Amino acid sequence: MTSQGIMKLIIIFMLAVAAVWGGFTYWMQSLKATGPLQFPAVIVIEPGESTRSIAKDLYDNGVIDSEFVFRLAARASLADRIVKAGEYSFEPGVSVRGVLKKITGGDVVQRSITIPEGLTYQQVRQVLLDEEGMRGPPLEFEEGALLPETYDYRWNDKRTDIMRRMARAMTETVNIAWENRIEGLPFESPRDLLTIASIIEKETRVPAEYPLVASVYINRLNRGMRLQSDPTVIYGASNYTGDITYAHLKEDHPYNTYVHKGLPPSPIANPGRGAIMAAAAPADTDYLFMVADGFGGHVFSKTYAEHKVHVAAMLARQKELQEELRTEGNN
Repeated sequence: MTSQGIMKLIIIFMLAVAAVWGGFTYWMQSLKATGPLQFPAVIVIEPGESTRSIAKDLYDNGVIDSEFVFRLAARASLADRIVKAGEYSFEPGVSVRGVLKKITGGDVVQRSITIPEGLTYQQVRQVLLDEEGMRGPPLEFEEGALLPETYDYRWNDKRTDIMRRMARAMTETVNIAWENRIEGLPFESPRDLLTIASIIEKETRVPAEYPLVASVYINRLNRGMRLQSDPTVIYGASNYTGDITYAHLKEDHPYNTYVHKGLPPSPIANPGRGAIMAAAAPADTDYLFMVADGFGGHVFSKTYAEHKVHVAAMLARQKELQEELRTEGNN
């Protein structure tokens, strides 16, 4: 081969290298380029989902502008072998490289669910069943076993796992309250403390009242008086429809604390930390009675005579309110 031929080969080779390098550089830049997504998007990658299916979901939701480019990039970087299932949130303009980094790093959406204080087990169970993104049936738990709180979870987490976390949190909370309880409480076990806490939780919606409500029930138990708690009656009533009646107060079931002395056989709801701590350290009062004040709180009394006065005032306020509503309705 002549020197001119060799020179031509060298030039062709250099041009080929330049073309390949230019193409590679362009390819790498395109993977880092701003993507087409204009608004935040959420994509769920199911366990075992193929790269082709993932690419289609991303394209259909406007995250990428080429399924082929995404699949090629995933294969070239071996990302297609380490994609992690889960729910992913993508910000506007995310690049192909950014998408691959997120789905291979498992940077999934962190969800949360809040369980309100005072729900029964059945109500907590329904909340979990209604929650999007969880799977599997709930576990069965005794009443009062689940701590109301906000819990983090990820898409496709098991309801059983979340409920076990709730149960562990309740056990830890009750044990701490039990270990730090004041002297003189009429409890034989942590479960007794939990039972009173559940009644406190259902009795008032005002956290500042927890220690006062607790003191009423503790004082009554220490004196051998019936608790006479409406929430316990409602919990065990056979035909409660929203209004407690005289018949409900007389119905003979284990949870009727107007009929039976002492604690009911179990908690009546899942109390929160505030009610549990109040049961372990009630306010130091001589209160034995309380009545709703009509504004979400209660008026407390030391004697039955004083209590009757407060009840009469509460009934008078209710009558005045009914008259006001009737007058407004007629106008």
